[in-house]
Order: sequence, then structure tokens, then C-alpha cells
Amino acid sequence: MLSPLKPGISLKSLLLYLSFISMLSVCSAESCHNLNGISTQLNSTTILHAQSIKACIATSDWVKPALEVADCEQALSKLSAEEKVHGGRIFEFDSPGASRQFPGTMRISTPRKYVNSTCTIALVMMKDFLPGMIPGSSLPPRFQWRVGDLATFPEARHLAKVRINTCCRYQNRAGWTNMGQVGKGVGVFVLATGSVLDQYIDDIG
Repeated sequence: MLSPLKPGISLKSLLLYLSFISMLSVCSAESCHNLNGISTQLNSTTILHAQSIKACIATSDWVKPALEVADCEQALSKLSAEEKVHGGRIFEFDSPGASRQFPGTMRISTPRKYVNSTCTIALVMMKDFLPGMIPGSSLPPRFQWRVGDLATFPEARHLAKVRINTCCRYQNRAGWTNMGQVGKGVGVFVLATGSVLDQYIDDIG
């Protein structure tokens, strides 16, 4: 249980600090090349368990056997096609078999994958990964990722495009970020098809 806060230290600041420390514990020189740069960032709007995180990952579990930018662009076009079908409608993204979190909202079950040759874009609930499995995703004690969250396909497409441009195109790395209007509980991943992480995502479904 957390001890009482010192005068002048807000709960938000404390949680942001704890989140950053947890990120340091799982990042290595190989997977997080600059904690103050574009590879791994905590958004300044972090609140309680709702973390907005961006990361570029170079480990073989994410980028092997191969990851080509051109293939990622084609995978993104498949996500864009689904965006055109649904428009900007808000959906409840959730884990397989999860109970309804937002009654009255249409559900989208995850994992959801968009694949083209060497590249896979995947929408996966952060809660479905083992603790410490995703660099930067560890939460402070007493907080958990949601089993369901509200998000849109335009947001997913935009975030995937940014990860492709930032991580794949300029750093030859895989990447991930997260979205969700309630708890940032939906992960957006760009990674190598057939990689260790890709196979794990297949097992979730």
C-alpha cells in the first residue's frame, strides 16, 4: 500500500514517476534506444492506469524473420479498408470471451490482425499480454489494464501509420502504442509476421 504523499507531490506526478521507473526495468539498450526521444515516450496526460505509450522495438522476438516497410504500408491499407467500412464509430474493443464493459456499444473482438507478407499490424488488448512482456507496458501496483475499452478505427489507422513511419521506416524496428478513451487498453502493434510475438498474439485468439 502506498504511503501518504509528501506535501507538494501530486498523485498524478507519483504515478507518472512509478510508470517511468517500471519502463526502465523492462527496457534494454537493444529495445529502447532513447528514453527521452521518439523510441519510448510517456504522454504527459498519463492519469492513473490510463497510460499513453509509444515505443520502437529492435529485439528479434519482434522483427525476425523480416520486416519490410513496403509490406507494412500494404498491411496499413487493409486496416484503412476496415476504417472505411466503420467510419468514425466508437466500438468496444475487448479480449476474447470478456464480459460486456459498455452495454449498448457494438463490440470488436481482439486480436484483430492486418497482414501483408513480412508485416503484421495487430490490435490487441494490453491485458492479454504477460506482465513485462511488452517493453514499457508495466503498470504501477494496484492498477490493471482493462479487458475492454472504447476506440475507433480512424485512431487505430493513424497510430499504426505513425509507428510505421517512426519505427519501421527510419529505424528498421517494430513498434507499438496504445489507444482507448477510458483506459488506453487497446494495443496497436506493427511487427514481423511469424515473429515470436506474432505467434503469441495468434495464441490469444
